[in-house]
Amino acid sequence: MAKGSKKTSRDVAVGAMFALALIILAITVMALGDGANLFRSQVHYKVVFPSVEGMGIGSPVKMSGVQIGSVTGIELSTDATREGIEVEIGIDASYRQRIRMDSQALLKILQFLSGEKYVELSSGTPGTNELPEGAVIELGQDTELFTQAAQASENINDISVSLKNVLRALESGEGLLGRAITDPDFGKEGLEALVGTLENLKALSADLQAGKGFIGRLLDDEEFAGKVDSLGDAVDGFARIISRIDADEGAIGELLREDGSGKQAVKDLAEAAASLKRVAANLESNRGFIGKLLNDEEYSDKLAADFQTLLSNLAEVSAKINGGEGTLGALVNERTLYDGMEDVVAGVNDSKFARWLMRHYQKKGIKASPEEAAGSE
Repeated sequence: MAKGSKKTSRDVAVGAMFALALIILAITVMALGDGANLFRSQVHYKVVFPSVEGMGIGSPVKMSGVQIGSVTGIELSTDATREGIEVEIGIDASYRQRIRMDSQALLKILQFLSGEKYVELSSGTPGTNELPEGAVIELGQDTELFTQAAQASENINDISVSLKNVLRALESGEGLLGRAITDPDFGKEGLEALVGTLENLKALSADLQAGKGFIGRLLDDEEFAGKVDSLGDAVDGFARIISRIDADEGAIGELLREDGSGKQAVKDLAEAAASLKRVAANLESNRGFIGKLLNDEEYSDKLAADFQTLLSNLAEVSAKINGGEGTLGALVNERTLYDGMEDVVAGVNDSKFARWLMRHYQKKGIKASPEEAAGSE
């Protein structure tokens, strides 16, 4: 029983070691970056580059931006008479027919910051024979790389000229920074000004913390902040009113609208103003009662005298009535006269003859009124 257990433990250990080896192999393959093509059929070619800086084993080989293989070997010949570095590339066998006799290889930059490079292959002219496996692919001229290098050189030159001008200005003490570098007194003045500014900021911060000033009260006094909020609400309300006016809403919007009632209102106001102007002109002249009263002094004095006389007569009549003089005075002040007249009226109402006589003369008077009116005409 113990011997079987030992054998089982040994088998487990062997299996674990085998699994670990497989895992290490897989990680190694993926690290080399060629795990996808490890078990795929490849054809190999050679390219001779003057320099392979930025390229290594596993660097991509692309055609029209599509990766079709990778670098499988780099060899620097020990023969001093041989120029260049021989690079072996492995191409997926399915792309073999696209590698032709006039295909060319270029070394291009994959990442500018790291300087990593890759091999770019051209497919050559259609109809040209395929390039045999193991042959050397001709090296092409990378005009794009030259263009980028020329642009970089031009930019570096421009930057150098600009820096030279800036440094010359600084050395001569031009500008704020030049004076700060060359003039020590200027630096002291600037430092003193900076210290003064910091002191002012410190005092301002203290005032704000103490709740002084508008902003200080706004930060410290909640009641005052609430009033400011109310002011903001009022401004919002005013803005809404303005927006309604802009939208031609309400009476003011109607007045301001181009085709609204504003024109008619202005026209009516103009007519009213013209009427008032005419009335004022009439009042300033001697025409009409008011005009004569305001401008004719003789007429107004006479009218005032007549009005005074009328008031005097009314006062005299009123005094006589109050004194019981005359029929009206007796009627107002004597109760017996009023009672006698009341008895006469009651007697007339009770007498059929008196009522007939009154109706008779009333009808006679009604008939006579049209005739008198016609005679007067």
